Amino acid sequence: AEKAILPPERILTQKGALKHIQTLFVKYQFYFAQGQPAAGINTLREAMQLIHYWWLDIDPDEGMFNNRLLPHEKDER
Repeated sequence: AEKAILPPERILTQKGALKHIQTLFVKYQFYFAQGQPAAGINTLREAMQLIHYWWLDIDPDEGMFNNRLLPHEKDER
């Protein structure tokens, strides 16, 4: 049985989100190797939801993307 997609807000940190995305990409490659593209696409969709939630919030006032920086990127500003 396939696990239900985890809502992005259930993952509490960017680090946790990154780790989960890495897991999803491994699953994605596995599903395609096994000839299960539909399952692979679902894992990609879940990864994209996480990326959108954690890094590409849309600012309603600006109507544009408000990119959240990764912890190591904050030091460079």
